[in-house]
Amino acid sequence: MPEKTVAVWIGERCIQCGLCVGVCPVAAIRLTERGIEIDVEKCTGCGICVKGCPVGALQLKKIVLEAKRDA
Repeated sequence: MPEKTVAVWIGERCIQCGLCVGVCPVAAIRLTERGIEIDVEKCTGCGICVKGCPVGALQLKKIVLEAKRDA
């Protein structure tokens, strides 16, 4: 199964400052009323958001991509 490195949100650390949204070069992060949402399809795993988070609420993690099935 293919793997991809993406940013993962750690909600209990997040202060909802929105800095990660502003620094993401591919617009993969958005701030919602429930917290941060990361679009793993868009995320390139560059780590800019991880470095830009003042409270360590993001980390890079390898995930296994699910195979897309034709309907």
